[in-house]
Amino acid sequence: MRYFVKGLILVFLFSSLHFGSIDFVMNKFGARPVGQGGAYIARAVGPDAIFYNWAKLPELENQYFKLDSGQYLETNFYAFTYQNLLDNPHLRLGYFTAGIHDIFETELNDGGQPVDTGRRFSNTQHQLFTSYQKTYYGTDIGLRAGVFYEKLYTSSGHAFTLDLGFYRGWEFQNWTTSSGFVFKNLGQSNLTWDSGHQDALPGVIGFGQTVGLFEERLFLSLDLEKESDWTKLRLYSGFEYWLTGSEKTTPSMAVRGGYKNKDITLGLGMNLGGVILDYSYVHRLYSFLDSEHVFSIGYSLHPFKTTKYEDRILAQVDDNIFNYSKEKPQEPDSNLLAEMHFKLVDSIQTQYWVEQFYGTLHINKLVLEGSDKVITRFPINIRLFPENSNEVALISVEKTSGGFMILSGFMPEDTQLMVNEVVVPVNKFDHSVFYKLEVNSVENIDIILFKDEFRP
Repeated sequence: MRYFVKGLILVFLFSSLHFGSIDFVMNKFGARPVGQGGAYIARAVGPDAIFYNWAKLPELENQYFKLDSGQYLETNFYAFTYQNLLDNPHLRLGYFTAGIHDIFETELNDGGQPVDTGRRFSNTQHQLFTSYQKTYYGTDIGLRAGVFYEKLYTSSGHAFTLDLGFYRGWEFQNWTTSSGFVFKNLGQSNLTWDSGHQDALPGVIGFGQTVGLFEERLFLSLDLEKESDWTKLRLYSGFEYWLTGSEKTTPSMAVRGGYKNKDITLGLGMNLGGVILDYSYVHRLYSFLDSEHVFSIGYSLHPFKTTKYEDRILAQVDDNIFNYSKEKPQEPDSNLLAEMHFKLVDSIQTQYWVEQFYGTLHINKLVLEGSDKVITRFPINIRLFPENSNEVALISVEKTSGGFMILSGFMPEDTQLMVNEVVVPVNKFDHSVFYKLEVNSVENIDIILFKDEFRP
């Protein structure tokens, strides 16, 4: 009897032309996002972001694809997502399919009782998404187009949707925070059946907020969503905690948990040499339907850095990192404090790598090793703590809308700053520095910190 009742509910949900389609389009999918309660509008990391907030520029600059498999309402579903499509970081692709097969067809007999006709039918749904994003004045903006197709028995229907997303990130002291807005089905498009009948699909407004704590080991997220024809908000909240490593290192492992609109979720994720494995479990609090399990496997071509340090912010460097010659190991010149290189990516981003440094170095969030190539946003905040010194070198790099790069900061005593082979004068009274560089005339910026008696 229990399974008979479930079957009736599933048939009703998926055969209902209106609510079945809504349920398909608006639900939360992907093992990683579901593991943290589906609160992913402001997190939006990885290929799954196309289902949540397609506006965010990917954190991993290389191609990354993922396959998800699980159950929703005890119906199997599959999803394929692709990030950095054709090596273009602005493009994403997503495909989702689900369905119920071998549904018993019944008809009423003379006594008004349903009897099995012996025939079976199916209800299947498919949706294909593609998105494009750009960054304007520090805000990521993304446009997503979707094609929806549903087949029920011998009838079929289709719809086209257009969605808009926004993402903005900030840094405050040791905290990172980000916000996201999404607007789904902007034109209030209809589901059109081959019979000519149309059913209205609702628009959806979503807002998300994420905060990164403990040097970005812990992320807390909250999402709110409301449909145009619903009066009640849907709430999603969750966390992701990195037990070891980070988003850009391997091996790494994260645990997750959350509250998904009346359901409790748990999740686990691992990165093993670029192979990303995720699992999520959904426990229903107010439903007799069984719990859900979602699995995903993905692969990224990103050159992940090997996890070597427990402290992901302070990178204490071994002197051996500077021994570039295997035949003649040499100690680094202690007069050279740091050598950094920046390559402009676009109007608000740059890719940087550190040739060498002596002491402890912070660049915005993280520097793991000198060979890392990391993409970060302007402004860039550089802090160097020279070894055997109580002072710190501070440099802030900002990019103006007029096409200039402004470098300003503070140099410890007897420390000099060189930018593209130009020694920047240090104020003798307060040890401040200021330098203005025309960005339109250069693509690469080299920054060297050295002691006064040393000239590279």
